[in-house]
Amino acid sequence: MDQQIVTLARTARQLVTRFRMLVLLAGILLANIVPVFAYPAAAAAGADYLAVNERLGAGQLLLSRSGQYQVEMQNDGNLVIYANPGHVFRWQLGTRTRIAGQVFLGNQNDGNLVMYDTSDPNRYIAIWSTGTSGANTLVMQDDGNLVLYTNTVPRVALWASDTASSSSTSLASRIRDNGRIALDTVHVSGVRDNANARQNIVDTANGLKAARSCYGTAPCGYVTLDPRMLQGMLTLSETYTLRISEIAGGSHSSGSLHYAGVAFDVSAINGVGMSSKNPYYGALMQRCRNLGAIEVLGPGSPGHDTHVHCAWSRP
Repeated sequence: MDQQIVTLARTARQLVTRFRMLVLLAGILLANIVPVFAYPAAAAAGADYLAVNERLGAGQLLLSRSGQYQVEMQNDGNLVIYANPGHVFRWQLGTRTRIAGQVFLGNQNDGNLVMYDTSDPNRYIAIWSTGTSGANTLVMQDDGNLVLYTNTVPRVALWASDTASSSSTSLASRIRDNGRIALDTVHVSGVRDNANARQNIVDTANGLKAARSCYGTAPCGYVTLDPRMLQGMLTLSETYTLRISEIAGGSHSSGSLHYAGVAFDVSAINGVGMSSKNPYYGALMQRCRNLGAIEVLGPGSPGHDTHVHCAWSRP
């Protein structure tokens, strides 16, 4: 009996020792388990995007290129979009943190956009995420939309705040300030008037109608530029640099969709003048169709050897 007691006691001590070793090992392992996004770099000051492995900390913001919109990671844990000037509220995520300032939005290297509450010194608590994967970039756009894009070509939107302004005025303002879109100030015919491509965009950005030309078959007068057409131009500029030769102005065939404010002509892509030898024109024409254009003409089509014509349906 005594021997059995001794044996049981020895077994118990061994079990206790093993348990303590397991607890110690578990502690070591847990101490080395950190979130994927434990030590991110801060977003660049004044940037309009949050790249992979970057964080937007409390009090920081992303500013759209034009400065018209900004998204702020507020100290209270809420992500909010404001319009400028005036710091006008546009949208909020509706999140909150337990302690003011203890929060950040992280663009993780696994492709997930996550907001963390950092009030617990031992661990981050995820309070919101997009649930996405891959390698992505968050962009505060000039249209007021906050979008998470894949880092692919062409890029794909995975998540958005759905706050884009679709008015012709807003879209024209973005085109006017877009360094990837060149707008001609003289018509292809050589005529100079107030209906050139650049003036069409400037007038629309100022809340005015775009002028039509008064020579050839052009009907004179003014027309509202269609937001579908303007958005198409902007979307194309994400992939290509463009030179726009005509919008509502110039002289075209009778009844041309240019006169309805739903068409534009592209005379150069990525710095290459338009011709059948331009390596980009075929893909650009197909992209116009994908964007909803109902009339797409280019090299090989009668009268379109020097430009690509993209037109949407009449409003």
